[in-house]
Amino acid sequence: RNVTSSGPQSFASGSSATASGSSAHALGNGVTASANYSFATGVNTTASEYYAFAEGDSTTASGEASHAAGVGTIAAGKNQFVHGKYNIEDSNDDYLHIVGNGTSSTRSNAYTLDWKGNAWFKGNVYVGGSGQNSGATMLTSASTLTTAEYEALETAGTINTNTLYMLTDGEEESGGGSVDVDLEGANEG
Repeated sequence: RNVTSSGPQSFASGSSATASGSSAHALGNGVTASANYSFATGVNTTASEYYAFAEGDSTTASGEASHAAGVGTIAAGKNQFVHGKYNIEDSNDDYLHIVGNGTSSTRSNAYTLDWKGNAWFKGNVYVGGSGQNSGATMLTSASTLTTAEYEALETAGTINTNTLYMLTDGEEESGGGSVDVDLEGANEG
């Protein structure tokens, strides 16, 4: 069983579970919650920084107040949320949200969102429709415009429904951002 609950007000349950931080919780098999107020649950999960939460199978939450969920995910950035499977680790704390879509041998990200609101998608991006790809329009390009430029296109009736328009008004800090879309194969059947 090998269950250790050594931190003040900590709790551990399962097999090979260790809760060594103050008020830390470890629930499962091979789980470790080593920092104060950390939580690890599942199988082979580790929460090693203050307020970190690791859940699932072989996940690691090593950034302060980070959350790793799924299989083989790593949340290394402060306040970072990572889910999915086998993401690329962000050791520079560039991203607040990452969705992994890799394998145990090749890590990969399907989606990342940085702290300025910029997003990157590995695959195609669809908008509209009644469900997943049902009646949706695939975006084939992206354009950054000011609100005035967008309104001029709208008035002229020249809005392209296959283009993602990001409104920035020239000030990135005011909530504007960008989206990078991998358009490879966008025009294929």
